[in-house]
Amino acid sequence: MVVLGRTLFVVHLVFLLLAGILFGASFGGFLGGGYMITSALLVIVSWGVFAGLMVNAVRLAIHVANDTGSSTQALMWAKALFRTVTILSFVTGLGLAFLSFVGCGPLWIPSLYHWGGMIGTILGFLAFFLLPVLVRACVGETDDYATFSRWGWVPCYGDWHGLSPISSSKGMSM
Repeated sequence: MVVLGRTLFVVHLVFLLLAGILFGASFGGFLGGGYMITSALLVIVSWGVFAGLMVNAVRLAIHVANDTGSSTQALMWAKALFRTVTILSFVTGLGLAFLSFVGCGPLWIPSLYHWGGMIGTILGFLAFFLLPVLVRACVGETDDYATFSRWGWVPCYGDWHGLSPISSSKGMSM
């Protein structure tokens, strides 16, 4: 569990760094026109809320790394925040970057929103879909943490050669 907690801690810090960069740089958007101010406000609010939630996930990961916390709770928070960062980064990278590009203002903000959002989308997508593999690698082959993804094609048990046991034995109930 210590390795799992430390790994989650590092991954959470990467996303917290992305949120901090986007949050802090968005204050430069107030130098622009109406659309840029709107996109800057949306980025500040959304990534600020995300950063606050990520601080709680970092706290949970630290407790798992110290063997004093619930790994189930930390993994559920990680799963939800990895999904959230994927969607939020996509919206920031395409929608809010274009909105800030339409308005007049500092030219580096749309580029930062776009590239930061696209990098966050890729990393969030990878973190979300590799979380079951990470759990399996850190916890071992016990069935205490069967899966944290409901899709049968995600290799939850380390079964890379066929269907996951989830889709064959337990069904795909949502």
